[in-house]
Amino acid sequence: MRKLQVIYGVILAWQTIDVLLPLNDVVPKQDRLPVPLSAMIDERPVSDFAADRIGRLLSDLGTFQDMAIPIPEQLVGLVPFADPAPIARRIVDEFASLPWDYVFSLRLPRSIGTVLATLMDGVGPMEIGGGISLVRTGDALQEQFPLPYASNLLMALGAKGAWETDAVYLQVPGSGYADRYGTTGTVLRAVETLQTFLGLGIALHLFRYNPSSNSTPFGPPRSSYHVHRHVAGAWVHDASVDMEATVVMGLEGFDCTGLAGSQSYVGFVGAVLQTMKSCFSLPSEAGRILRAAQWLAGSYASRNETLAFVQAMVAMEILLGDKKTSDMVGIGELLSNRCAYLIGESQADREAVLAEFRGLYKVRSEIVHSGKTRLSYSEREKFQMLRSICQRSIAAEIELLRKNQAG
Repeated sequence: MRKLQVIYGVILAWQTIDVLLPLNDVVPKQDRLPVPLSAMIDERPVSDFAADRIGRLLSDLGTFQDMAIPIPEQLVGLVPFADPAPIARRIVDEFASLPWDYVFSLRLPRSIGTVLATLMDGVGPMEIGGGISLVRTGDALQEQFPLPYASNLLMALGAKGAWETDAVYLQVPGSGYADRYGTTGTVLRAVETLQTFLGLGIALHLFRYNPSSNSTPFGPPRSSYHVHRHVAGAWVHDASVDMEATVVMGLEGFDCTGLAGSQSYVGFVGAVLQTMKSCFSLPSEAGRILRAAQWLAGSYASRNETLAFVQAMVAMEILLGDKKTSDMVGIGELLSNRCAYLIGESQADREAVLAEFRGLYKVRSEIVHSGKTRLSYSEREKFQMLRSICQRSIAAEIELLRKNQAG
């Protein structure tokens, strides 16, 4: 800690954080924790944990120094850190107590939240498997998961000081360690769950996608997810992390299907959420489905059409791929045949799907192997076909999973 430096009085100078790297040598090569440290944090678990804990203490105990050009100063030169030994012992004790239990609250796209909120009046949290829940904002949410008071207008505009009104949040439990900036494996898995939820909704016709260009008078739309840690029997606010503006714009394009508002929609939503529950409740058995749904959602949210095409094809490869078999017959041919037999309802339908998918895989190869940067008009039509096939394939795999569950 004596070699660490600080800028502005409250921020660790990133150039000096590397002095903590030798700490990672103390981690046993055989990690026997229920959640491996590399999955919990990353491949540098001790140094990154220590840097984040020191950074949090700096934010709480340091004094901001306004200067045009930041001049690094020694961390131990600050009064609260003059004796680093007690702080080091505290960080070691905290690390030894991992994993910690969290709940991550991620706001659903507003157009979806508005519809679901009307269906959740007086219902309370809706559990959708694996401890994941849909929760509407209200007094009960604020009481169980308090957020710090929005002390100024900028905090309020950034949605960091309060739960958004009439919003619905996806609450995802997690065990491990969550840093302030949302970079550890524990955080990333929770954030990815939102994409998985949206991808499943697309495949099951609960959601659709309309590209969004939403902006506010203050710039691009903003959204933060909130992190609460379980401490002494209560949920304590740990961090609120801003999502990137481009990510938020991509997510805001997800919307409810045209059935929204009809009386039958209530029953339809319930049926779809029950179907999702069969996936989230058995993450091992449904692993391919969940990952494919995440990549499908990413394909819709992406603003780059060639990247989005590849993402949709990756979803198919996750769902139907098999490295050992593909090495013998080729991944394109393997996917084409498996897809045709999964969603084809007749011999003619299978042959049509087989032909279509071979054409789609050819476009994928041109993008990946030749650096193709734009899709032609006919290729855009094929892209829509790829997404449709991907949705049908995910839905078919879910149906097979549910049949297996039923015995």
